[in-house]
Amino acid sequence: MKKSLFKTVKRSYLFCIGLLSILAISGYFSYALFTVGIEEKTAINIKTGNLYPTLMSNDGNFLGYKVALSPMETKEITLTLQNNNAIVAKFNLYYKGSLGEGVQIQYKETSPNIPPNEEGVTLAPGASQIYELVLTNNTNQSIQIQFGSDVGLEEDDLPLPKDGYFIINRISSLELDDEVEETISETKEIENSNEESLSVVE
Repeated sequence: MKKSLFKTVKRSYLFCIGLLSILAISGYFSYALFTVGIEEKTAINIKTGNLYPTLMSNDGNFLGYKVALSPMETKEITLTLQNNNAIVAKFNLYYKGSLGEGVQIQYKETSPNIPPNEEGVTLAPGASQIYELVLTNNTNQSIQIQFGSDVGLEEDDLPLPKDGYFIINRISSLELDDEVEETISETKEIENSNEESLSVVE
């Protein structure tokens, strides 16, 4: 009976040792996989977290990527999108907020580069693209147009923010001349109308 009891205890002991070994090995591999996953995710976050877009303009006041337009004003500006990161990166370019009636954003047909669409533009470190734009405000109100740019890795998709729009309309030199003349004419009409109103009041 003692031998039978000893065999039972021995089997139970060996079974417990085997079970504990299996659990220990499973726990080790689970921890290893978890650690690798965290390291990969951290590496990706570090790699993308340091990327940033550089958007510059020849406009005198470009704070917050905003350009101010007076009533009935047509302004030509240059935007420069530059990759100041240490690696190849993808960029997009957009303006924020829907344009009201009488307000337009167009790129010139003579622009050195065409503003990027949903596919974005990939730039090597230190590389840049230049966009010549025409902003038109055919309203009686002063407005501000805000631009924006996002950046990601070369293989990333760059979705637009909810209020973002690509610059897709092109304007020719002839159209630009006509538009400037029309704006000047409309401005003069408004000035004459204001002078007549003042004369009536007097």
